[in-house]
Amino acid sequence: MSVRTRRGFMLIEILCVLVATGVAAALAAPHLRRTVDRSRLRSAGTLVGNAVGRAKIVAATRGCDAVVHIGSGADARVWVTACNTNGRGIDTVSTNHVAAAFKGSVATTLDSVSFTAAGVRTTRERVIVRLLDGDGAVADSVVIDPVGRVKRT
Repeated sequence: MSVRTRRGFMLIEILCVLVATGVAAALAAPHLRRTVDRSRLRSAGTLVGNAVGRAKIVAATRGCDAVVHIGSGADARVWVTACNTNGRGIDTVSTNHVAAAFKGSVATTLDSVSFTAAGVRTTRERVIVRLLDGDGAVADSVVIDPVGRVKRT
């Protein structure tokens, strides 16, 4: 059979394509994993910022104090509580499992942040929420300043 009348691919050509595809996938996999990990980390930081924003809004709309509670450890949650809409008792307005969002753990300098009905913080301490990777190293931090603004560091 001559080269000109041959149809299809030879086995060696198919193997070369498969090897090249495998090498490209092996080189891209670590980069893809880092990208996914960074995305999860950003999402966890956003959950903390959203909880602060929610607390300010709830405090203003309900006319009472609202509190952002920040848990620590590998099962850390961030949740917002405020007065019940009928004026008696406390409601849990929202809750998020922050540590599970990025498969790490959380360490914080203060376990809660309160906001008045005017949306102003009741304490003047700066709160640092550290998002720790699986090895316990600080992967990212979220700072809640004395005014109540959330900044990523």
